[in-house]
Amino acid sequence: MPRLFTAIAMPNETEKVLDQFVLANEKVRIQQTKHITLQFIGNVSEAIAKTIEQDLQKIKMQDFELKVNGCDFFVSPGKESILVAKIEQHPNLTTLHDLIGEILTQHGVELDKRQYKPHITLTRLKQPSLKLLDSLRQKANKIALSLKVTGFVLYSVHPEQRPWYVRRKDYSFH
Repeated sequence: MPRLFTAIAMPNETEKVLDQFVLANEKVRIQQTKHITLQFIGNVSEAIAKTIEQDLQKIKMQDFELKVNGCDFFVSPGKESILVAKIEQHPNLTTLHDLIGEILTQHGVELDKRQYKPHITLTRLKQPSLKLLDSLRQKANKIALSLKVTGFVLYSVHPEQRPWYVRRKDYSFH
């Protein structure tokens, strides 16, 4: 049973720029396969995965540009802090998120009910010190770049291997 999600992939040069804002060490692990999650699908049968894969090809829209500015932390009490690069809202990003959601709903996938907060995960930290959080925030708040979006990717999750996220299918808007 594949575990799937859709996302906007980061070009290699964008990943390299983002990696410069987080220096890896024993407490900080850089997130591999950076992306902007669009919709989480979860575990589905291979048959449903294949029909979703086919139906996602129907999505056609104009290319658009996203602005990546600053950072934020998502904190789970007692678990981990996640440093993310913030994505400015864009109407085409919202449209893409919604179009994918409509297709998934048609296949019985239950969508995440939380408000959509587009971001790029930079690192996950287990019980970081306030000093480390402040240091990372000061550095990552300097993030300012643009990202041209020409399509999206259907990823499969494989937590037992590296990389965890494997491209199952790439989709172009044209």
